[in-house]
Amino acid sequence: DGTYRTHRSDGRKLKRTCEVDGRVMDMSMVQNTWITPDMLRKAVQESGGYAKVVHLRQWNLVRAALGLEPSNSVNFSIHRVFKKYFGAEGQAELDAAAEAEARKTAKRKRSRRSRSSKRA
Repeated sequence: DGTYRTHRSDGRKLKRTCEVDGRVMDMSMVQNTWITPDMLRKAVQESGGYAKVVHLRQWNLVRAALGLEPSNSVNFSIHRVFKKYFGAEGQAELDAAAEAEARKTAKRKRSRRSRSSKRA
């Protein structure tokens, strides 16, 4: 539950700011909907986490969770907004998940080899 402030910086354009991990930044709008960091983080987590969403290219699930209309450009925009809000955090999660997946794959290969050597 962040603090969201609305202001007019140039007298015409409406902007909203939000606080993400202690940083104040401009909020992003996709399809005329303000995307808050909290709602985006929750939608990504409900879709399986950042690593899964990126690896399986499932930004359409995140888009649907946010209640936005289907569009490839919207999926790209949501990913861009996530990187803006959570850049290093999202990448760290992706790296940890990739490392865990590599360990699982190596373990499966070892178990296949040991089963095949037992048969021989």
